[in-house]
Amino acid sequence: MQFTSSLRRAAQQRPNGMAIIHRERGKTYRQLESRVACLASGLLELGIKPGDVVALVGHSNDRQLEAQYALAWAGAVAAPILPTLPLEALVQRMNRLQAVAAIIDDAALEHADALIDHCPFVRVLIFNGQGALPELARSQEQLVIDADPIADSDTAGDAPLIVYFASALAGDASAVQLSHRNVCAASLLHAAEGAFADEAIGLVALPSGSSTHGLITAGLVNRAAAQVFIERFEAAAIHDAIYDHGVTDLALTTLLFGQLLAHAGDDWSPLSSLRRITYVGPTLPESLIAQLNDRLPNTGLFHVLSIVELSGLAAVLPASRHGPNWRGSDAQRSAGRALSQVELRIIDDRGQELPRGVAGELVARGPTVMLGYLDQPDETAAVLRHGWLHTGITATMDVDGYLHL
Repeated sequence: MQFTSSLRRAAQQRPNGMAIIHRERGKTYRQLESRVACLASGLLELGIKPGDVVALVGHSNDRQLEAQYALAWAGAVAAPILPTLPLEALVQRMNRLQAVAAIIDDAALEHADALIDHCPFVRVLIFNGQGALPELARSQEQLVIDADPIADSDTAGDAPLIVYFASALAGDASAVQLSHRNVCAASLLHAAEGAFADEAIGLVALPSGSSTHGLITAGLVNRAAAQVFIERFEAAAIHDAIYDHGVTDLALTTLLFGQLLAHAGDDWSPLSSLRRITYVGPTLPESLIAQLNDRLPNTGLFHVLSIVELSGLAAVLPASRHGPNWRGSDAQRSAGRALSQVELRIIDDRGQELPRGVAGELVARGPTVMLGYLDQPDETAAVLRHGWLHTGITATMDVDGYLHL
């Protein structure tokens, strides 16, 4: 499996189809592929080599997406880091990764000098924001303009693709390495659940540093869908983007979902284009699901149980468990069930599988299980045993295979 193959396929199948919708910076798939190939060339000319780690310090936007695909195209490894971190934590993560470069936007502009001064591994700073180009930084846009496109490096399979922090199992300091196979499998398995509409127009309102954000954006590219980018993940901005662009596929947190519906008030008609909603966090209460089924009857709801070490997709609660024909209580609502090709078990402290309904530790195996923690062999060995990821999460599994945490 190869992360960039979906982009090349989309450019062949829908060359004039919109890939990016972002104010004045709309791009077709043919344009996006060309820009990615040129940016990859520019990155290599700057001395970024295959296997090097490059930090993406910024919020979710079209140029960060372009940079992520360009890094994969060049065979490098992306490491998304939230720009809202305190400077000390940001520098610590950069040095932890031994990142050779940082690609930043306006949100990280104030830290530009510090990243050069306090990150000894950083050889180049690349800016893709709207503001003035920082001193000593290179312009991402200029790199695209100046470079000739190159062929895809064809990096694939178990080669590292991306590194995420905010580990669910080993603490915030651990850097979770995911491969091309991990991310591709997660995005394809999510799509196999029916989580994307036909001819989708997607809006992913999830933190750029989260693995779930990564797998859903990858899934949209795999579907040759258009992606809408907005400046702020706020209820009013999301509401307006859905209405203005006819968004069909929305991904967001449970908290933001509630805020969006509160903002809509009694008039949900601006949300009527929605066909699929994926949300991350606590499952929605039955009363709110009933309202959604009544007011947005053509919209399927999907809940994701997110664990970074499982490529951001541990389990899915499908649309059938949110629909009007499912009659359960809030207490019966689960965190989801395993996807195809991913096996979940509940085990005791001796490693023996427990009967349904008995509480124990949740373990998992399959193509979405991480490569390991970056430069932490002991921590990796502690959670990856005999092919199984030991999550340390206490759960039960009902007779239908649904998890209750």
